[in-house]
Amino acid sequence: MEEPLPKSEPVHREKIIVQVKGGGVKRGDVATLIGDVENQKAAGGVLVTLEKPSKQMRTEAADAGRYTSKLWHDKDYPRIQILTLEELLDGKQRVDAPPQINPFAMAARESSREKQTEML
Repeated sequence: MEEPLPKSEPVHREKIIVQVKGGGVKRGDVATLIGDVENQKAAGGVLVTLEKPSKQMRTEAADAGRYTSKLWHDKDYPRIQILTLEELLDGKQRVDAPPQINPFAMAARESSREKQTEML
């Protein structure tokens, strides 16, 4: 008789808000994102723009601080990030955030699949 698979503990996931702006981005867009992050109790926010952010925008984002992911060994991440569409598509930038999967739950599923394959 096989032992049941261990139940995984509930995973605490946090929300990250993503906003996309076409042209004419300004420091106020970062302030709006910060407000949205706070109002929705999100862990952080990402502003994707067509234009490179100004120094004021980068300063505003940096001043928003960082957040810590408990699931990923207390690693911290920028609370507000500004990324350009061009650099995202070129692979020069990516969202700096915890992965969206639980590696412990995945390992349990893979173990279960291996046992099922052995049974066949």
